[in-house]
Amino acid sequence: MLLAGTRRKPTAWRFAAAGALVGVAFAFKYNAAVYGAAALVTLLLWKRLTRSAALALAAGFILPLAVMVAWFAAGGALRALYDATIAYNLRYSGETYAGPLHAVSYLVTFPVRHARVDALWLLGCGGCAVLLVAAARTRDRLMPVAWVAAACLSIAINGSRDLPQYFVQAAPALALAGAWAASLLWTRWRLVNLAAVVLVAVGVWRVNDFVKLVDNTWRDARYMAGQVTPADHLARYGDRTTRKYSALAMSELAAVLKARSTPNERVFVFGFSSGAYVEADRASASRFFWSRPVIVGFNQDRPGYGVSGLLEDLRRHPPAIVALQQRDWFPDVDDSAHFFMGNLPLAGWLRASYEPLDGPAGFDVWVRRQDRP
Repeated sequence: MLLAGTRRKPTAWRFAAAGALVGVAFAFKYNAAVYGAAALVTLLLWKRLTRSAALALAAGFILPLAVMVAWFAAGGALRALYDATIAYNLRYSGETYAGPLHAVSYLVTFPVRHARVDALWLLGCGGCAVLLVAAARTRDRLMPVAWVAAACLSIAINGSRDLPQYFVQAAPALALAGAWAASLLWTRWRLVNLAAVVLVAVGVWRVNDFVKLVDNTWRDARYMAGQVTPADHLARYGDRTTRKYSALAMSELAAVLKARSTPNERVFVFGFSSGAYVEADRASASRFFWSRPVIVGFNQDRPGYGVSGLLEDLRRHPPAIVALQQRDWFPDVDDSAHFFMGNLPLAGWLRASYEPLDGPAGFDVWVRRQDRP
């Protein structure tokens, strides 16, 4: 985007800055590397892909990664960085595909499915179709299409679980494609303007749930006005009995962690509610701030991983309180509480020094015996 605001010849620092943005994105999530390819395609379409431009882009991309790698290497955690950010995520996403053909079929079909239920995807994908036709005259119109394609590939790399957060990254590219196509239709092909407006309006009306939009906006406005309690507001986000995430259950757990521990004590949450650490302002007793890597046995044959690695953490930093989430992963894998108490070493460690405490619904909460009044 640093290159899109002007047709003047950009300087090397602009290319480097654009590369650095992609590098930062990659540092946060490895699949963002595909946006580097979209940047190169953009330069090619705009006839600016020179050796110096490519080198500047690459240098910018490498800089934030070099800083991150140096930081972790200095702490002796370079292998742990790779395991946590790439190795585990490749396994996690790979679990969703039966093979290469399945991955390809998902990549080409999920945009169509989303276009049937989301107006932004409908407008963005329709815009891509218009731009593909319009590119016969001016090829730089393919730029938004390249970014939408990169976003779709990035989503597919995440896996085929269709989790909502996977699709947020495509919103800017879809909006750009839809807006660019609308501009072309309005300024170049006036004969189809009315038909296009009617078609788009009907499509948006059919795929968007405007009743839900109004209802959600009204509820949020009432909460902001103080007419809805925080508990009632949080209860709208997730169901603790059927889903692995519940904002209200996590907030209730955070209150228990904060009340039953001191700021310098560690606590442990085994499940998908690691946000409770943040709200309670407590450090985790283990590096495994969510339970799934332990449950699936990721790297369990290596020191520091699996059940043995978790036990090492818990013995090194005995938590003041332990919370096991009752419903989170099943039927994908075993639920956290059931797995923990069904594992003899883990259950034995817990029962030896802890006893049950009445906690928020959705969690089995245990406290150290000497801390129980």
